[in-house]
Amino acid sequence: MEIRVLKYFFMAAWEENIARAADLLHLIQSTLSRQLIQLEEEPGVTLFGRSKHRITLTEDGIRRASSGALGWGSSASDGLCPFQEAGGICRRSKRQGA
Repeated sequence: MEIRVLKYFFMAAWEENIARAADLLHLIQSTLSRQLIQLEEEPGVTLFGRSKHRITLTEDGIRRASSGALGWGSSASDGLCPFQEAGGICRRSKRQGA
């Protein structure tokens, strides 16, 4: 699995919106959606619950993100921004207190 795809996963989870995540990643929305669907097909689980304007992590998505089962390591479970290791952006203050 590529780190690029993991960044997509964490950005989508962080933003809870595929369009916003795609904009921040400098992708078109359909490309990001396709990558997330492929990510779900590999292990055969649903990582995101989708509604019209929002996506949220499912129990499987939370478990895989926090356990490092996607190959990221333990940064998500340590409470660190998952983008720090890959040199990406971190907007942790947005979620504090939520």
